[in-house]
Amino acid sequence: MKKTSQCPKCGSKEIITKAKILDRTQYGYVQLTVMTEENPDALIFRGEKTSPVSPWICKSCGYTELYADHPDSL
Repeated sequence: MKKTSQCPKCGSKEIITKAKILDRTQYGYVQLTVMTEENPDALIFRGEKTSPVSPWICKSCGYTELYADHPDSL
């Protein structure tokens, strides 16, 4: 969807790109993020890397794809 600006499910070109997915915490809201680890088997210092995630949403059918905002940081 991001490369074609067209919904792969219904073919619509009405795509919402300026949306955020928020998670509620006891202190308010935080933006959804994705995390990878350089050394996932390590007990400490796993080398966590994160990026916020943003949705692209088809305005016609609601189909949604998630994209890391900074994939190069993962």
